[in-house]
Parts: sequence; C-alpha cells; structure tokens
Amino acid sequence: MIRSPQTGNPKRDEHLRGPGFLDADGHPAITFASTRVEQTDANVFRVTGDLTVRGVTGPVTVDFVLTGAENGSRGALRVVFTGGATVHRKDRGVGGGGGLVGEKVALEVDVPAIRQP
Repeated sequence: MIRSPQTGNPKRDEHLRGPGFLDADGHPAITFASTRVEQTDANVFRVTGDLTVRGVTGPVTVDFVLTGAENGSRGALRVVFTGGATVHRKDRGVGGGGGLVGEKVALEVDVPAIRQP
C-alpha cells in the first residue's frame, strides 16, 4: 500500500495519492525487484533493479548503507539498510502534479531484513 508521499501537508499528500498522480487505488503498490547487488564499501551497497510505479517498470539504481545490525529476540540476525535514488516521475508514468511536484523525485527507502535460521 502506498503510504507516501509525505510532504508535510496532508491535503497535498492525499492529492498526490489520487487518480491524477500516483493513483494509489488503482496501483496500490510501488515495487522494486533487484537484479544486481554490488558491495562498494564495508557497509555500502549499490543495488540495481526494476522499479514499477503505476504499472510502468524501468531500471533504477539505489545506493544503500547498512545502518543497523543486531540479533533479535529469537536469535536471528536483523539488519537495516537505508538508501535513496532520484527518478524522473514521467518516466514512471506519473504525470500531473499541478506544479506541486518537480520532474525529479527523490526516493528514500528503509529496508529491514531478518535472516531465517
């Protein structure tokens, strides 16, 4: 489910989730499927994959940093990666915006992962 965008203005956020922009009712998920992962430093990873927004899929590369690692209550390793990328919204089928959003949109991503025993 699309919970974002989070612009700090609830009325604007609702507009951006609407049919003229992200169409969250018709396309409730934004997905990313990785196709390549490259470790570029001790805690830094470059992940390339396919981003789908409003049914339009295209390549994107996200730089992730390992921001946390700990053993969970059941002993399984839990890690958190934080990353981001900039995409052109029209390349993803997102038009409109009424001057509220620029052509380039910054994506911020937090990914928790748990290693299963």
